[in-house]
Amino acid sequence: MFRFKYLLAGFLILFIHFLFNSCKKEDSLQQTTFDQKLLIGKWQLNSTVFYKYNADNTGTTWDVSDPDITEEDAQKFNWKLDGSKLTENHYLETTGGTLPKNYTITELTASKFSKKDNFDKVQTFTKVN
Repeated sequence: MFRFKYLLAGFLILFIHFLFNSCKKEDSLQQTTFDQKLLIGKWQLNSTVFYKYNADNTGTTWDVSDPDITEEDAQKFNWKLDGSKLTENHYLETTGGTLPKNYTITELTASKFSKKDNFDKVQTFTKVN
């Protein structure tokens, strides 16, 4: 019984240690501020997916893997950048509503942009002309 108490106390200390370390990492990302002027422009996710962020906080996204889709057919959205939190509200043509998508920007330079969704999936873009 005596050993069990020490073993339980050890696990409790380790649990608290990991709990507080995971919070520090998330807090440091939330405190980062990115210059939204760097986000303005056309970005390529992979060989077919594009996002365009405009200075008036509107944007479009399209996927050219469908030969019938061009930039003119792109899905529209509006966006807001607050620190490292990026919110995109995508317009739904079928219902007239919007679909909010929330991301955390992990990197934003003049040529590279990475955003992470709520499921920790990271998308990395490169700037194109």
